[in-house]
Amino acid sequence: MKQKIGFCLLVFASLLLGACRDNDSSTQKIQQQTLVVKPTPTHNTLYFSGNLLPYKINNITSPLDGTIEAMHFDYGQIVKKDETLVLINSSKAHQDFESALTEYLKAKQDLNHATSTYKSTQSLYKHELVSRDEYTQAQSAYYLSRETSSCLYKLCEKSAQYFPSQKKIFSLTLNDIGEINKTFNTHKNISRIPIDSPSDGIALFPTQSDSGGSSSDSSGGGSKKIHVGSQVKQGQLLLSIGTPNGLSLQAKANEVEINELKTGLAAKITSIAFPGITLQGKITSIDYQATDSQSLPEFSLTITIPNVPANAQKLIRIGMSAKASVDIQGPPAIQIPINAVKQNPKTGDAQVTVIGADGKTTTKTVVTGKTSMDSVIIESGLTAGDKIVY
Repeated sequence: MKQKIGFCLLVFASLLLGACRDNDSSTQKIQQQTLVVKPTPTHNTLYFSGNLLPYKINNITSPLDGTIEAMHFDYGQIVKKDETLVLINSSKAHQDFESALTEYLKAKQDLNHATSTYKSTQSLYKHELVSRDEYTQAQSAYYLSRETSSCLYKLCEKSAQYFPSQKKIFSLTLNDIGEINKTFNTHKNISRIPIDSPSDGIALFPTQSDSGGSSSDSSGGGSKKIHVGSQVKQGQLLLSIGTPNGLSLQAKANEVEINELKTGLAAKITSIAFPGITLQGKITSIDYQATDSQSLPEFSLTITIPNVPANAQKLIRIGMSAKASVDIQGPPAIQIPINAVKQNPKTGDAQVTVIGADGKTTTKTVVTGKTSMDSVIIESGLTAGDKIVY
């Protein structure tokens, strides 16, 4: 039965082929084309997905230990530069201020003494009335005292930033006991420390661990959302301010793709969340160390979108998913239509039909490279000027 069916199909195919030839001999010419191969520019498009983040982030940390007394923002809210975001109640602020001021005034007095000693010793040394060792010791003491005073000045200036009339304290000396005590008493009851926004942007909740504790710390010492009553540590990340105009896309490339990428390559970013809008970006960083993956090793990369159109800003929210396409230009190569390559049924090799100078066709074995939807790169087997038929 199978033999009869096969025979019928063969007969039908022969009749159909004969009818086509008899009907119009030009049909074969349309189906069979020739092409003189030559190197042409190549390109490859890679696709990545990730989540949109702010282009730039300013982290706000707690300057001291304390308790969150008031919050004047909500996470995800737009905030303005110099706007007070948080009030921290900290008794330690006044203690640090007293200690820093006392140490600075001591260092200031020591510097005055070291300066006087150095100048007099320098004068005596010029007249050869003291040894070089004495002069060197006085000089070293002066430089050390000056450096110490400078460091303590900065420390005092930092601790005094939360208190009024801070500029007046730097003109005091240890002899001004009355003024020093007055300064301490004036600031004794000040414990509410304001934390202001360094820039315009979006208030984002912290997402990374810091020295203040782990994210599971119930006292609020870790990197997590703070609230009124949270206990915070000095240096703890309270929130981040993300710039509203620019964005970045965090993505990953596998070990096959990574060597095709480089910083500066242009990228087009789209998303189902904002259809019809294409953002223009570029790759700004590529990690050189792979991260753990269940399949191939993956390398993190950052695509920056420095300018977001106004119409897109109204639709885009931080954390939205997006896709990026990166077009990579490669060196010129011989590319031919994909249907010009046939497979040898016996060996499995790729083969191409070539027309020689005498007009006769021969079959050449070729090595193929990257393949697209309609073409394939020939790595070897053909040379520029060869004429193929397909």
